[in-house]
Amino acid sequence: RCCGIFWKAENPVPISTPQCACAVHFTWSTDIPLQSVSQKNLQLHVVSRPLTHLEMAFRKFLPLFDRVLVERFIPETVTKGGIMLPEKAQSKVLQATVVAVGPGSRNVKGNLLPVSVTVGESVLLPEYGGTKISLDDKDYFLFRDGDILGKYVE
Repeated sequence: RCCGIFWKAENPVPISTPQCACAVHFTWSTDIPLQSVSQKNLQLHVVSRPLTHLEMAFRKFLPLFDRVLVERFIPETVTKGGIMLPEKAQSKVLQATVVAVGPGSRNVKGNLLPVSVTVGESVLLPEYGGTKISLDDKDYFLFRDGDILGKYVE
């Protein structure tokens, strides 16, 4: 089992850190300077829970800022009628599952703008773009939050 450490303040902003094997998340208020944090507006909470499979897999790579790491769906190689499609006949898959997200980007005033998608959601990607990343012999793609065209609602 691992521990999760949470700093709780008035307007929390989640930040995750990959330095330890535990699920460590720090949150702080953007309007409280770090030097003036007192016990009155800051509390420490420790939560014990095991890491999920997804957290274990992506401890090696965490997107920064407003980046989103996605895994594209595997294209259908056989039609419903049983006909095998050659690779050239398959269309490019534009649907993917979000596997990791960054904390967000900052606006002009310094306030954090959170990423608009969450882990596990199905999203529609642009036909071109993204950075290909290989982790554990699987291919993933890194996109900016603004490049994602939409998300599927079930």
